[in-house]
Amino acid sequence: MSRTVATLSAAALALGLIAQAGPAAAVAGYSSTYAGESAFLTLSAGSTGSFTVFFLNAGTATWTKGGATQVDLAACREDKVTCDAQDTSEAAFNSGWLSATRYAAHTQTSVSPGEIATFTYSVKAPTTATAGTYRFNGALVLASTGADIRNEGYYQEATVTTAVAAATLTTISPADGSIEGGDTVTLTGTGFTCSPEPQALFGTAAGDVFSCSSTKLSVETPAHVAGTVEVTVVNSGAAASNGLDFEFTDDVRPTLDSITVEGQTVTLLFDEPVCADGGTLTADTEIRVKVNGADVSETGISFTDCDDDEFSETATLAVTDDIDEGDEISVTITTTGADDILDGSDNAMDLSKTVTAFAEPDETAPSIETVTAADEQTLEVEYTEPVECDGTDRGQFVFDPDESGEDDVVPDDVDCDGSDTVTLDFPTDTFAGGVTGVLEYTADDDPIQDPSGNRAANQSVTIVPTQADKPTIEDAQVTDSSGLRNSADNDDEFTLVFSEAMNSTTTGDLIRVQDGDGTIADFKCTSVATADNDIFDAECDYDGDELVITLLEDAAGEVIADGDIPGIQWPAEIIDTSNIKDQELKDVDLDNSADTIIDFE
Repeated sequence: MSRTVATLSAAALALGLIAQAGPAAAVAGYSSTYAGESAFLTLSAGSTGSFTVFFLNAGTATWTKGGATQVDLAACREDKVTCDAQDTSEAAFNSGWLSATRYAAHTQTSVSPGEIATFTYSVKAPTTATAGTYRFNGALVLASTGADIRNEGYYQEATVTTAVAAATLTTISPADGSIEGGDTVTLTGTGFTCSPEPQALFGTAAGDVFSCSSTKLSVETPAHVAGTVEVTVVNSGAAASNGLDFEFTDDVRPTLDSITVEGQTVTLLFDEPVCADGGTLTADTEIRVKVNGADVSETGISFTDCDDDEFSETATLAVTDDIDEGDEISVTITTTGADDILDGSDNAMDLSKTVTAFAEPDETAPSIETVTAADEQTLEVEYTEPVECDGTDRGQFVFDPDESGEDDVVPDDVDCDGSDTVTLDFPTDTFAGGVTGVLEYTADDDPIQDPSGNRAANQSVTIVPTQADKPTIEDAQVTDSSGLRNSADNDDEFTLVFSEAMNSTTTGDLIRVQDGDGTIADFKCTSVATADNDIFDAECDYDGDELVITLLEDAAGEVIADGDIPGIQWPAEIIDTSNIKDQELKDVDLDNSADTIIDFE
């Protein structure tokens, strides 16, 4: 069956074929009649083609794809009798068949009696195939059982031409180019087949071959991410050549793409992630901002810092003049050759670029981002954008230390300077024991708001300081002065090493310790007896993260004589560090300190 199918209506073909005599159906209710096929193929070794054959459903059952009545086109051996089997010489041509012995199912979802079914399958000539003609015999079978429906001796042929040899690459020049592509590269070697022209692959991306001879190709490189790839040449129908390295280098300067404007904030968008040394620009780079064509002031541009190896596609600047919805904003960045704005490959931004946009309405309500304690009576509330608080009633903020709603504290003052931080001053020592609780903000007639008049959202913020916020004791040691190692004596000295530098300007510093038999003693930097414990005056010497305490005399002002045992004995545990604070006036976190036992080395 080698004829090519002609164009005619399915109905006419069906009537004609049904009238033809033919072998009896092998499965009750199923029968078929050959109705045409596509042309035979000529393939070079390694290339692929497809066959299509048509059969009329001449039985009474509908062929349903995916169901029990599906019909498959099965392979037959050279004898054309043994079907649902395949000769070895043709098996190597399998290219996506249903199985090793079945080519394809009908492409239609269902084929009713009198309708024509289409079967299409692909064959690929192996690269090792010898020249010659290969025949693919077939017959229809019931998919579920493999039983023959009607074997009409169908076959199609593929003629394989002489195998095409793989090319050999010798040199590539130049061996690098831009990630943008478009560079001309010359490939030299042997065995390039120019009709049809070969592929020049840079990794998996194809270059554009615009000149070809048997020993030289001229190729335009494709765009590609930075890095080294293997370049190969693939003759049509042949395996790939050996590979040579080619490096795609990032030499593309970043550029300012566009801007967005919200309120007084202008966001600059670059075409790739960039940074600036120190996060700011030098005097060699000028930023010029215009609103409706008139120059306006800006308070500086903020980039990610190249020193931290951080890059971002955006940078922001704040404009001091009012910007209204619909205003035309233009930003011009001009450099005089300084490499201020850099991408990840150290390419500097183009020397000059101007972009323009229209201001959108600012409808975003500011909200609290973080709350931190500056000292024992001050909270700093950081908002998501600059805010105004002139006239804001202090009663809009309430601090609930234990989240009970019964011990609420209202700040004495609310202050802001037009930045994103609002400062709350509370009564003295409100946070002497640390800040844990809830800060609630509820707006009234004079709310916190941004420059566009958007009112700050009502919020309740739970304040839980991390342990890293508080200093801890990393080491505690005592040095004995008298040789009496079991007691605290005059001139005994113990040293506390903290996790950070401590504050030497506070007064009333006290270390309270308890020894093994329960005796408690206070070592104070000032002689104020506040308890019935053993009280010792001491000399306290701060040096960064170290505090050295030297015992001087007892509470009565008498020097502790060597050999006296006033009650406290080493080792002793530190149980209180009242009024000893770090540079930010945060108390010592004893619970998480590494060493709270004062003992000898």
